[in-house]
Amino acid sequence: MKNDAYYMNKALELAAKGLGHTHPNPPVGAVIVKNGRVIGSGYHKKAGLAHAEIEALRVCKTSPAGAVLYVTLEPCSHFGKTPPCADAIIKNKLKKVVIGTRDPNPLVAGRGIKKLRRAGIETVCGVMKEEAGGLIRYFSKFITSGLPYITLKAASTIDGRIAAKGGDSKYITSPESRTIVHLLRSINDAVLIGSGTALADNPLLDTRLLGPGARKPVKIILDAGDRLTGREKLFHSGRTIVFSGAAGRLKDAENITVVRNCGSDIKKIMKKTAELGLTSVLVEGGSEIFTAFIKARLADELLVFYSPSVFGADGIPMLGALGIKSAAGRLKASLLSAGVAGGDLAARFKINY
Repeated sequence: MKNDAYYMNKALELAAKGLGHTHPNPPVGAVIVKNGRVIGSGYHKKAGLAHAEIEALRVCKTSPAGAVLYVTLEPCSHFGKTPPCADAIIKNKLKKVVIGTRDPNPLVAGRGIKKLRRAGIETVCGVMKEEAGGLIRYFSKFITSGLPYITLKAASTIDGRIAAKGGDSKYITSPESRTIVHLLRSINDAVLIGSGTALADNPLLDTRLLGPGARKPVKIILDAGDRLTGREKLFHSGRTIVFSGAAGRLKDAENITVVRNCGSDIKKIMKKTAELGLTSVLVEGGSEIFTAFIKARLADELLVFYSPSVFGADGIPMLGALGIKSAAGRLKASLLSAGVAGGDLAARFKINY
C-alpha cells in the first residue's frame, strides 16, 4: 500500500506546475485516491480559476464519495473569487482529507479544517509539512507581514567576488546557471536592480532563455539619484517600476510606473512594492543593494551560483560592510539546497537574523 507521503508528493509535484502563474494566490496541488487508485488530480493554474481541489474533482470519472483527498494546502472555507473548496469536498462526500500545511491567510487559518471535521470528514494536517510550506513561502510572508518574499541572487567566484574591479561581470557563470536564473525570474513577481547596474550592464531582465511564452517579471529599478534616461533596454518591454528621487526625468507612461521620494529606504520601497500586489522579488543588484537588504533584515534567502574561478582582491565583493565586529557576531545562514549547474555550484541559503 502506498502511504500518505507518496500521494502528497504527487500533489506537491502538481502544485509546482503553478509556480509563477497563480499570483497573488499560492500554488496548490490535489490528488484524489479511492480504493488505492488515483481517480482525480489537478492544480491551481491561475488566480480566478478553479482551485486545485475543484480541478481534481472535475476530472473524476468515478464517484469521489468515500475517497481520500490529498491537498498541499488547507482547503479554503470562505468566498473569494471562487466558492469555498471545503463546501465542495463536503458535498462530494469524501471520507478523508490529508493536508500538507495550514493556510497562513487569516481568512482561512484553520477554519477549513474545522469545517471539514464538523461535517464528519476525517482530516489530517502536516504530511510533508516542510515541503508544502516551502512551496508557498512567497505567499506566506506576503500575507502575514505585508512585505514581499526577497531572494538575493548572485553570480560569484569561489572567493565571493561578483565582478572584476572595473565592474565587468559578463559572464562569470555558465549558460546553465543563467538559464536557471531566467526560470527564477519567471516564478518571481518582480526582479530588482539598482540604477548603477542598469547603466553599467544595460540588461533586459527578461526570460528569453525559456522561450517566447515564458512569464516575464515586473522590473523594479532603484534610482534615488535620478540617473536613468528612459532609453535603457529594460524599458523596451514589460512593466517597469522605478523608485526615483524627487527630480527624476522619468514620468509615468505605458508600462512604466515612477514612484518618487522613497530615497534609499529599502523597507519603505518594499512596502510600496507589496501594495502594488507583488508577492516576491528576485534581487539581482550589486554589492550595495545586497548589503542594504541584509542590513534592513528584509532578505529571506541568498542564492549564489559559484563559478570555479577567483578574482582575489582585484574583484568586487558580494557584500559590503555589515558592522560585524567579531566572529561570534557574524550573520549566520542555513543551507537549504545545493547542486551543480553546468560547471558551477548553486547553493541556496536561508538567512538567519
